[in-house]
Amino acid sequence: MATRSPYRTVDEQPTTDGDPSTAFVDLVQRDPTVCENCFQKTHDATVIERYSGLWGWDPVEWWTPRPTRTHAAHAARMTYGLTTSCTCGQVDGGKRRPISFRTACEYAENIISVLDEKNVSMDVDVLRDEVRERKRDPSTQGREDSDVFAPAVELAIMRGRNDRLR
Repeated sequence: MATRSPYRTVDEQPTTDGDPSTAFVDLVQRDPTVCENCFQKTHDATVIERYSGLWGWDPVEWWTPRPTRTHAAHAARMTYGLTTSCTCGQVDGGKRRPISFRTACEYAENIISVLDEKNVSMDVDVLRDEVRERKRDPSTQGREDSDVFAPAVELAIMRGRNDRLR
C-alpha cells in the first residue's frame, strides 16, 4: 500500500468542474502554494523532469516563491536555516483567527485572485458581498473559514455558472 504525502501537489488539485460546495476547500485551502492564513498565492509551481538512473525520468514539482508575497524567515529548530514566509507573517501553517471585518475583506480578494488564476467562473461581487454580510452577521462573525468563506465561494460560483448559462 502506497503512502501519500500530507500535501497535494499542484497536479493533484481537483478540477473546477466539481461541486461548488467543496470548491473553497479543494481549490484554496488544500492548495500547497496558497497561504493557509490569508489565502494569498505565495509560490508558483513548475513540474520538471529529473533523471533517476534505472527508473528513467521522474516528474518533480519545483516551487518558486513569489518575491512580492514571501520573505525569508527562520525555519523550525529541527531543520534550521531559512524558509519562506507569507507576507502576512505566517510560517509553517496555522491560522490567526478570529479576523476583523477589514481583514476578511482582504482575504476575500486573495481568494478571488487564487480562483481567477485557476479559471474558475464566478461572480466576484457576490463573493465580496457574501463575505461582508457574513462578517456583519453576529451568528457567523467569529466563526471559522468554513462558515464565512466557503459559503461565499459556493454562492459566487453558482451565480457565475447561472450568468454564463444565460
